[in-house]
Amino acid sequence: MVSVLLVTDDSVLTCGLAHILEESSDLRLTGVCAAVAGATETIRQAKADVVMIDVNFTMSLSFIADIRKSSPESRICLWGRCLPDEIAYAAMTAGIRGILRRTLPAAEVLECLRRLAADQVWFEERLMAGFFCNRAVRLTRRESQLIAVLAQGMKNKEIAYTLSLSEGTVKVYLSRLFEKLGVKDRFELALYGLRHMMTEGANTTVVETVLPAPGGAGLYPAADLQ
Repeated sequence: MVSVLLVTDDSVLTCGLAHILEESSDLRLTGVCAAVAGATETIRQAKADVVMIDVNFTMSLSFIADIRKSSPESRICLWGRCLPDEIAYAAMTAGIRGILRRTLPAAEVLECLRRLAADQVWFEERLMAGFFCNRAVRLTRRESQLIAVLAQGMKNKEIAYTLSLSEGTVKVYLSRLFEKLGVKDRFELALYGLRHMMTEGANTTVVETVLPAPGGAGLYPAADLQ
């Protein structure tokens, strides 16, 4: 069962989400934080799989950072009607896993929560396109393969098995890719993989097109957040 915790002071929004989750057998609303004071501790104790934050609520990047620090296993999703791109990019850098428009159908809300719980992401193509600078990067075939499987949510052990490598070699590759692509962790590397289509060849070039969600990964082609 996927546990969802909502951060909002909007009782109507809370009722709406509770009603949506009642339609599923694998998702449930386990709690609501209606005030910033004590919210981080409440989230830590709840150990929710997904934390949804109402963007109309008193939300800041420092609040997101506190949640990430105290509850690293919880996937954070921003939920609202409008979010400026600059704030969206900053929140993505801070480690949120999804941005969900409040106007989406209930079925897509459920799909978003399921993907986040499965350690995938849910962002618009438009936001993904702007998150990384448009630049071509030369990658080896093995590097391209590693990014592709990482974008599917695989852990190091699974990547090693899939690519017939040792876990130590996978760690070396990841370290080199972090430096080569200017990303700080595997989450940003996975986002990079979702943003780019990798061509075949011994020395592949990352081209500026969107990678289709591999194996059901969480890049969903939603419309504008507005």
